[in-house]
Amino acid sequence: MTILKNRLQKVRNFAKPILNKQKRLFVFNYHHIGKIGAGNSVQTLPAIHINALKKQIRFLSFLGRFVSLDQVHDYKNLSGINFCLIFDGFSHTIYSIKPFLSKYRIPYTVALSPGLMNPKTLSSDKKQQDFQSEYLSWKDIKKDFLNDPLVTIACYGHHVDVTSLSRQELSRSIKQSYDDFQNHLNFIPPYYAVSCGRISQNLAYDLSEYLRSYGCKGVIWENEESIGNLITGAFYKQMMHLSGKQMLSNRVIQSLIRGFYKSYSGIVDILPVSDLSENQKCDVQEGSDPLPGLMAFENIVTYGKDYNSDENLYHYIYTGNPFKYNRHDYYAVFCNERINSMGYNFHIQFVLRENPVNAIIWRGWRRLPNANKLGSAQTLLRAMKQEPIIGAYHSSPDARQSFNKMWKKIEVSSYHFNVSALKDNLLTSDVSYTLEIYDNYPSELDSLLEVINSRYFFSIYRSPQFYSWKYDQYPLAKAAYLAAFQKGSPIAYFTILYKMNIVYISDFYCDAIEGFLFLLFQLKEFCLKQKLESIYLETNRDDICQWMKKKLNIIGITFTNNYYFNPRKLRDKNLIKRINENWKNESFHETQACGDVLIR
Repeated sequence: MTILKNRLQKVRNFAKPILNKQKRLFVFNYHHIGKIGAGNSVQTLPAIHINALKKQIRFLSFLGRFVSLDQVHDYKNLSGINFCLIFDGFSHTIYSIKPFLSKYRIPYTVALSPGLMNPKTLSSDKKQQDFQSEYLSWKDIKKDFLNDPLVTIACYGHHVDVTSLSRQELSRSIKQSYDDFQNHLNFIPPYYAVSCGRISQNLAYDLSEYLRSYGCKGVIWENEESIGNLITGAFYKQMMHLSGKQMLSNRVIQSLIRGFYKSYSGIVDILPVSDLSENQKCDVQEGSDPLPGLMAFENIVTYGKDYNSDENLYHYIYTGNPFKYNRHDYYAVFCNERINSMGYNFHIQFVLRENPVNAIIWRGWRRLPNANKLGSAQTLLRAMKQEPIIGAYHSSPDARQSFNKMWKKIEVSSYHFNVSALKDNLLTSDVSYTLEIYDNYPSELDSLLEVINSRYFFSIYRSPQFYSWKYDQYPLAKAAYLAAFQKGSPIAYFTILYKMNIVYISDFYCDAIEGFLFLLFQLKEFCLKQKLESIYLETNRDDICQWMKKKLNIIGITFTNNYYFNPRKLRDKNLIKRINENWKNESFHETQACGDVLIR
């Protein structure tokens, strides 16, 4: 036994640096504890002997840490390897393991099915009678589990195959379950364990929609194929979806090995393709309200990114957008009452020949894994018909395929470097500037904005209103403005966003590179004071790109911003002709401000 422990310790020490970078969670589901097939219908379900269960727990405790669902949800006190124990069905045999779990302070979850709880209802179904005979009463739960700090109580529904229910039936079933908990325990369970466990895209969507109103923190699935969960951060607005495995006596090592090779960070990764239906009838709808279905959609396609399910952020980006006017915020494809794919209008103004034009940045173009691809394309086509200008910032490879020859393209270089790379001897300019730093947009830059908007034939329209809204009110990071003055007049500025140890030069302007370099080294001092370590920059200015290459020895990563001009909406024939003929010769000023705000 000592030799085995020593070997396991070596394996754990070797894996520790790797595991600390990514938290892995294994969810083990148990049903009946006792002999298999020893009596009634319940005992024919998957079972584990009490001694085997104790051995599993002792073995797992050496490899990692047992944690509660709340610890996972809040991303607190996790180790490299973590385990959650869940007892589904809640047979009275739970009492055989409860003293052991209490002795070693091991947290666990019990999933209760109100449909099988006492008071018992008469049933002619022998199997149903057997289930009820095994179940504990509400009184037992109150006495021995409700106030136990080691116990998390989850809702197990009404013990029906929820994958077979319609949306309306599922909604009623969830309501009935939570009503029962409220009536008997005056308590709403924060987690939902899927009865019969099978995962599907439609069910994941429906649960994400319906459970949201009950303040549900997470859904636990039973999935034989994938048991390893990668946990990368805390959840605040989204529900976490965890994949668990039904455990028997001899499956621990096999499950762990498989879980390391099949560890998933999002629910999208574990959705089966069986829901695929290219022939579904789809309907494209325009809207502005943050529907529950919209948040359910985001909970799946952007799993782990809470800000996309945050209504406050939605209101900032869309409802409170000063350039929205009376336009819609999104185009959604509905199939069978569910949002199948989505595209958002990030309202903005561009300058065309010194004139501001209301337009959009095409944002968050996403679809469910089994969505109709043709239906998804309809969202962009709808936007192209209604907007005079559409910008597509740093699009994904899949999206870029849709930006054909009709779209104008501008190449942009992206740089990421450490603050320490800015050596003082690299700043050789003798030009004297003075620096001012502001927490909010300063009116002192108004005159400089007029210069910018008149200089470029096409770019985003920079205005005090634009900066005050997009940066000063941005809820996910801090903003600041670094401005360089010469003889009392502004000649250059940086608009920065910073969070944790990262700072983005989100927007900037300088007539000559000397102004840019002055502000860059002033930003270095700002970073040292704020303990910021990394700087991000995006630009298409050749002089800056050449300096980055020669002085910092950094070659930027190139990406493309795409722009579409709708001739029917622009109406100015001379302007359209100039766009088509002179696009390659025109100067542009591309920065991160040309897209939606990115730092999260």
